[in-house]
Amino acid sequence: MIGTNNTGHRKLEQESPEDTVAGIKAILDKLGQKAPQSKVLLLAIFPRGATPQDGCRVRNEKVNAEIQKFADNKRVFWTNINGKLLQPDGTLSKEIMPDLLHPNARGYDIWAQGITPFIEKTLKTSVIPDDRLGEGWWKARFEQKQALVKQGGWELVFMGDSITHGWEGSGKKVWEENFGGYKVLNLGYGGDRTEHVLWRLDNGELDGYQPKLLVLMIGTNNTGHRPLLQETPEDTAAGIKAILEKIARKSPTTKVLLLAIFPRGANPTDSARVRNDKVNALIKAYADGQRVVFMDFSKEMLEPDGTLTKEMMPDFLHPREKGYGIWAKSVLPVIKDAVGR
Repeated sequence: MIGTNNTGHRKLEQESPEDTVAGIKAILDKLGQKAPQSKVLLLAIFPRGATPQDGCRVRNEKVNAEIQKFADNKRVFWTNINGKLLQPDGTLSKEIMPDLLHPNARGYDIWAQGITPFIEKTLKTSVIPDDRLGEGWWKARFEQKQALVKQGGWELVFMGDSITHGWEGSGKKVWEENFGGYKVLNLGYGGDRTEHVLWRLDNGELDGYQPKLLVLMIGTNNTGHRPLLQETPEDTAAGIKAILEKIARKSPTTKVLLLAIFPRGANPTDSARVRNDKVNALIKAYADGQRVVFMDFSKEMLEPDGTLTKEMMPDFLHPREKGYGIWAKSVLPVIKDAVGR
């Protein structure tokens, strides 16, 4: 996006809209020469000035009317999000652009939301994440789950890492007893971190169906597999927030039951436990109580002094059947309310 300084810093007799259009075309031509394989998302110049009659706004709109013709939908693509930045009457609010030119955080958020679908579509790839390339089981599981996804009609989805994956192991009996009456899909993958879930969402795991409820727990591999200097609780929480935002875009009618990361380590002072607790305190704020509901039943898995026993989690990470029973009992009321039975 370029051109507002041409119209704003030069008088009309110094530079006409046609001159600005020619400059933008020259940029597109040069990009085509230097990066012929790159796609270009050409944005309309943002609105400028308080009213539609503002001189710079009028000149920008004349430029926009012409440069959109440069889009061939092969290499150059056009997007105009100006309507989302303006009030219904066409005025520009200082709550979006305080100086009637530069967006504030709210304005940049509108910009991000406006172009994210194009970015996701353009960057979508079928390449397995680099750190999963050597794990044939992960690719096989992804392909198996994709085949199930394409069947559609799933009412209930569990998404996460090995703890969710474990519903097919230690939790299998509990799963069948409690969720057997629902069309339910397990999208848990051992070892996954937040970035892997984001990759899976980008590559089809919520395509073609709108589950009524998605149960999400992710993050323990972020805190357990990475030193604090590499990833802070704030980083992990940001990854979880990105997952929630992506679910909202891909499946806007789906309710999300966001679970606190389960306790990890034998004692409350275990470093991974402490980091998980910090993440949980942050992600709780992402729940609005309607589309996203937060639930934390960790204490039911712990002893009164906060310790974790091997009877509950043999490796202090993955639950036994008893732990899956606590999980099922805790989430069933939300499932019944969301699914309607």
